[in-house]
Amino acid sequence: MSLHQAQDYIYSKLSKLSGDFVLISEQGKDSNFNFKDTKVTSRNFSKNLLTATYSKGKKVKIVEFDLKKDLDSQIKLLTTRLKNDPNFKGFSTNSKYRSNELHDKNLVNFNVNNILDDAIDLAFQHGAKKIGGKFNYNSANIRLLTSNGVDYDYDSSKLSMNMRVFVNDTSASKVISSTTLKDFDYRKKVIETLALAKEAVFAEKINPGEYSIILDPLAFSYVVNELGDSKFVNKKIGKSVGSKNLTLYDVGNLRGGLGSAPFDKHGHPTRATEIISSGILKNVSHDPNNFVVPIGKRSRQKLISEVDNGLLITNFSGAKINRGKISLNSKDAMFIIKDGQIIGSGKPVNISEKLENFMTGFTESSNSKERLLNPAVSTPVELPTVIIEGLKIR
Repeated sequence: MSLHQAQDYIYSKLSKLSGDFVLISEQGKDSNFNFKDTKVTSRNFSKNLLTATYSKGKKVKIVEFDLKKDLDSQIKLLTTRLKNDPNFKGFSTNSKYRSNELHDKNLVNFNVNNILDDAIDLAFQHGAKKIGGKFNYNSANIRLLTSNGVDYDYDSSKLSMNMRVFVNDTSASKVISSTTLKDFDYRKKVIETLALAKEAVFAEKINPGEYSIILDPLAFSYVVNELGDSKFVNKKIGKSVGSKNLTLYDVGNLRGGLGSAPFDKHGHPTRATEIISSGILKNVSHDPNNFVVPIGKRSRQKLISEVDNGLLITNFSGAKINRGKISLNSKDAMFIIKDGQIIGSGKPVNISEKLENFMTGFTESSNSKERLLNPAVSTPVELPTVIIEGLKIR
């Protein structure tokens, strides 16, 4: 039985019951490429996912069907022992959805190796001594069926490359992500990455103390994913959680967004939801699509020129959370700022602060942004470079 046949079969069975339901299927493929210098390894995966949500009033249950097992027994599992969910708002009756540049037809016969080989050659031509990274490509068809009579499907595609380059003993990383080939300017990104690595030579040890921290989008994505975590903000609706300069959205219908979709898991059309508005927590996003921080009015270079004693961090190795405190270790190119000028590069540092300190210290965004599918965090982002004041290096 094919995926859509299974979806139709479950629909016919559930339609005879008194509850409401949503069935979402995803059929497609994932191609993952790991590269180290000129050696490339790849793995391809087929996607056949079918998720059902069934409700009676506020009582809800979700089951991910295993197509290799008996469907009737799984239907019984879905429709029994439902649990109350105070956040459940019911299923949508709206069938008017918009697919905003989520799929590129040019990717139907797409050859990943052509781009990957060219990116690797370009990196070595511009001075890389070593390179490594990952390239991911996926395409899928997603179909929605509901008890309210909605039958809607759309196609999606995503391209993302994370490249780390080494020049002597220094390194830099960049991520480029897109839903279309025309926006996937990987050659520009490779050259930018090499330029960062070359600038980061002769790194100095950073003295402990309080600094103004400038975070480029890749580094900032680690912090934003924690700021948007529902566990952190769940009980603070309507309260001040940060600087008046900080605004954060979850945009489910972001045009070309890496996490965008026409509908959510309950069939409702996606939209932009304000999470933090001028420092005030407005909403909690339990299933975020794209975290977006608005751009500011001044360039990245202008932000740097305003800093008296600071660090420019381009990347972190990851983020760890413990009792509301986030611990971040810098990775790759990092720069020292004195009196508005970059005066050199710095060795890796650790920042261990309460998340509230990141929020209250947020002062300004640059007027440019990057759209990223950072493989180390859960939610895609669209972010500018930002300044966060008063963080301590220990």
